[in-house]
Formats: sequence, structure tokens, C-alpha cells
Amino acid sequence: MDPNLDFEPYVTLRTEVDRLFETVRSRHADLVRCRLGCDDCCNAVFELTLVEAAYVHFAFQSEAPRTERRKALRKADRSQEQLRTLYLKTRERPISKSELCLEIARARVECPLHHEHRCLLHEHRPVTCRVYGIPTVVHGKGVTCGKSGFEPGVAYPTVNLDGIQNKLFILSRDLIAGAGRPVPADITYSMAQALHGEIGCG
Repeated sequence: MDPNLDFEPYVTLRTEVDRLFETVRSRHADLVRCRLGCDDCCNAVFELTLVEAAYVHFAFQSEAPRTERRKALRKADRSQEQLRTLYLKTRERPISKSELCLEIARARVECPLHHEHRCLLHEHRPVTCRVYGIPTVVHGKGVTCGKSGFEPGVAYPTVNLDGIQNKLFILSRDLIAGAGRPVPADITYSMAQALHGEIGCG
């Protein structure tokens, strides 16, 4: 990983996302049930933009203890195989993109960073992890954690994750441009790929 990569714009966006989460939690404290030991989000399937994957890899290498890194990388290999099996199943029959997203959202694959009901890189976790417990818009549809108290059909403050994703793609493009790497900015990565450093700007 290039030590000169500029992550400051990404960290700024991540801080803004944290503020959005706290705004919703302050208004609906009884409905946001995120707490220490709650790890439903740690089994959700989602991908990382390039800037997120690069940042996670940097934090993993620089802050996680060596023994924990080894364990996480072994788990990463297992999770990648589970994801491969999941994606192969979705290709067995023709389905729409929205159906594909729904099927993947229903799947459960443990994050390699999940260890004893905590995240090894909690401070550096990706954007999706940070908003998981509040209402979001994903691919144009409302989504929320099943363990929260938010009810379908009721109007709540909602975070537009699609808009944030677009900003992440822009930050990925800028990161690539700064590193001088000819890699498409809209490619996404699994957490396993991020931990192994299998990304295009290293």
C-alpha cells in the first residue's frame, strides 16, 4: 500500500456520516438499538469502494496486532469462498438487479474483522457499518436493520446511502489519480480483498 495516499477527504466524509447517524439517534433514541456486542451488521454482505478498501487495508496493517491479523486473514479466505458460492448461486437463474441486491442482502457472511462480538477496526470501519442501525436508501429502496425499532411504512429521517456511495466513487477516482494508477474508480471489493491488499492502488 502506497504510504503517500491521501485519505483525508475520505475521513472527512466519514465524520459527516457519523454526524448523520448521531442526528437520527438523537431524534429516535428508542428506535436505534446499536450497542456494544450487537453484531448484526458484522454478518451483512456488502462491498467496499476502492477508497474504503485502501483505507481499511492501511489501518489493518498499521494498527491490528500481528496475531489478530493472521486470524482475520484466515477468516477472510473462508468468507471469500462463501461469497463466491453466493454469487454463483445468484447466476444460476436470470434475476433483476434489484432481486439480486435483495438476495445478497438476505445472506449472512461473517466479516473477517468480527471477533468475539467486536470489530478489530471499529474506529476505522466502513461507511455501511456506520449507518447500519438507522434508515437508509439503498438502490432507491428504504432499508433498515431488522433489530432496530424502525417500522416499515413510517416516515423517519433517512440517510441516502446511494448519494454517499457516489461521493465514495468520486473520492476513489481522486485517490487513483493522485497515486497515478490506471484502475477504474467504480470497482468494488470484498472485505477479504481489502485485508489481503488485493486492490488497485497499492
